[in-house]
Amino acid sequence: MVYTRVNTNRRQVIADHTANPAFVAADLLSQAEHGVDSQVVLVAVNLTAEHLASIEQELDAQASALSRVDIVRQSIPKSIIVKVANTEEAIQFSNDYAPEHLILHLENASQRVSQIDNAGSVFVGPYTPERLDAAWLNN
Repeated sequence: MVYTRVNTNRRQVIADHTANPAFVAADLLSQAEHGVDSQVVLVAVNLTAEHLASIEQELDAQASALSRVDIVRQSIPKSIIVKVANTEEAIQFSNDYAPEHLILHLENASQRVSQIDNAGSVFVGPYTPERLDAAWLNN
């Protein structure tokens, strides 16, 4: 599902214990490769150190395979990981941050959409890649 609303200027992924590290990394990298000034934010909902390490390993492996790896390596240092204790805190942070694209890698993600107040578009679940937005809106 894709829900489109207002336009802001950043990308954010909210991920919990159900998130596939490879999918999270791919979603983060799809913004990071746009330009050296790109910023991505991972909001980690009570993720273990091991889960975060898996995401970081995927980021490194996938970035190395990109033709725009030099851009990614410059934009990633501008990006952040925000650790929160629960999904409610993640959504509050997200509503305050107001990302252009918000990707929900959460258990029961579709049940959280109504709580999102400030996002340009919301991508629900692991099989709704952000790139779908550009393809859908341009056709």
